[in-house]
Amino acid sequence: NIEEASPGKLDFWKRAALSGGSNALSQVPTLALSIASKSALPAIAAAGVQAGGSTYAEAREKDLSPQRSAAHATVDATAEALFELIPTKFLLDNLGGSVSKLLLGSLARELPSEIATTAVQSANAKFSTRPEMTWEDYAQDILDTVGATMVSAPLTAGGSRVLRPLGGKEREGAAPAHVVGGHKS
Repeated sequence: NIEEASPGKLDFWKRAALSGGSNALSQVPTLALSIASKSALPAIAAAGVQAGGSTYAEAREKDLSPQRSAAHATVDATAEALFELIPTKFLLDNLGGSVSKLLLGSLARELPSEIATTAVQSANAKFSTRPEMTWEDYAQDILDTVGATMVSAPLTAGGSRVLRPLGGKEREGAAPAHVVGGHKS
């Protein structure tokens, strides 16, 4: 990631812009699937798999056993998926509303969920891949998350608004239709 590739070489907002921008771009395919299917599942599942896979690979590189690597990967994947559910559901339910509500509402939901995710994942890393982590490192992880989220949340919300036609047309004022088992409910 950006922070690890250039430690100490980029100022806060450059790191935030690079990390947040790359995060927003990486979400486009699964958000498109979520919008088209009217379900948070594609975005949530992909986020969990990506986080878990990355943690597993990093733990194996640090010579942790497959079982211990899988345990740490499960923690990261679960945190990613659970905490991402609230902002993703908001995004899907509010694509047709005002742009300002979408942008501000997304940011208001993304910030606390991303901070919580980072708090869990960084604590998990302390017990697996980053045993040398200090409280200062932990706080920096949280601060970097705030910066990246300040960039990524509006970009993701705006991008989702652009992808809105993938979800088909809704009746004016109608609640979003949700797809269950391939059928609208």
